[in-house]
Amino acid sequence: PAAWYLFAHNFQVSDALRGEILAAVPLLALSVPVATTNGVLSGALMGREQFLTANRISVTSTVLFQLLPLSVAWLHGPNLLELMVASLFARFVGGVMLWRACWREFGAGLGRRWDRGQLVALLAFGGWVTAASMIGPFLVFSDRFVIGSLIGAVAVTIYTVPMEAVRRLSGVALSLSNAIFPRMAVADEEQSRKLSTDGMAAMYVVFTPFVAAMLFLMDPLMVLWLGTETGSQCAPLGRVFLIATWFNVFAQLPLVRLQSQGRPSVIAKLFLAELPLYIAGIWLAVSWFGLWGGVWVYLGRVVVDTVALFLLAERRMANATLLCVTLALFCVVAIALRDRGDLPWIWCAGLAVLAGIASLPAAAWIMPDAMRQKGTGMVYRVWGRNKG
Repeated sequence: PAAWYLFAHNFQVSDALRGEILAAVPLLALSVPVATTNGVLSGALMGREQFLTANRISVTSTVLFQLLPLSVAWLHGPNLLELMVASLFARFVGGVMLWRACWREFGAGLGRRWDRGQLVALLAFGGWVTAASMIGPFLVFSDRFVIGSLIGAVAVTIYTVPMEAVRRLSGVALSLSNAIFPRMAVADEEQSRKLSTDGMAAMYVVFTPFVAAMLFLMDPLMVLWLGTETGSQCAPLGRVFLIATWFNVFAQLPLVRLQSQGRPSVIAKLFLAELPLYIAGIWLAVSWFGLWGGVWVYLGRVVVDTVALFLLAERRMANATLLCVTLALFCVVAIALRDRGDLPWIWCAGLAVLAGIASLPAAAWIMPDAMRQKGTGMVYRVWGRNKG
């Protein structure tokens, strides 16, 4: 009902589009129990460290989630209601696959036997996890409501497209945190801290050179994808979102650590404290500076959120100096390139290569020992094979 009211009365959209949106609201509501059930089943497999099975199903479901709506749009046109049905069906197929995998892993009695003694503990822990899981996405999506109210639906599209494109990078960090969670849940304080520090270093090594290069490729890629008019508007915003996504991947580690310590209430309370401040900041920034101001408030919220989670989980933030220096350099590049969308492709590609290479020394310095040894061993094997 709340979504129906907001879309019916608050957003500045055309009458034709408003009708499509209101018709899709029940499907949006139906997607919640589907996503919740899939999360429980996937989490159960990861708790048993069945990562290959869980990731195989996740990849299949994600591919269907992309291809089925595209197929429907190609065959019947871009009708929002039909696209929603196709998307929901893709998630439902993924749920069926997860259920079958859990059935094999836990036995045919799954769903018929449950321990009432665990109910209170599950509700206490799961209640706070649910609260954090609801407030967290609202933090992410609240800026869209503000932008839609202040500027209109077209501005929401220009703001959202680059955000969603670069946020796909966080999937790698989420996979790593899912793999670490079962180990952290049974590790002592020293082991848990080492897992967090090594995981953070590994994320820096994996993400930083890629992000450094993508900052220079954002303009040509956005123009290629969305056309000159829309792409040139999305690219400057996309750079800031890319920086925010890069910094936010590190937040997965303290978040997982807090959950593994049985402290999900801390996460929910932090998100709840941030929410009114973030909405007020977005409102003022968009009112005064438009979308450009909104993306910087988004980045600021991500930085505060990540640092706060580390302090709450570990009372410190490992490699904080290196992260802050890298963050500052990325921000300087994003500001300097804001009005340079006319750079030729070859210049963008060359600068991207140089930026990626320039970030390699820092990545090599922070690289965990196990990762360095494995990488060195692979190099020696390849070198020996080529030499032979």
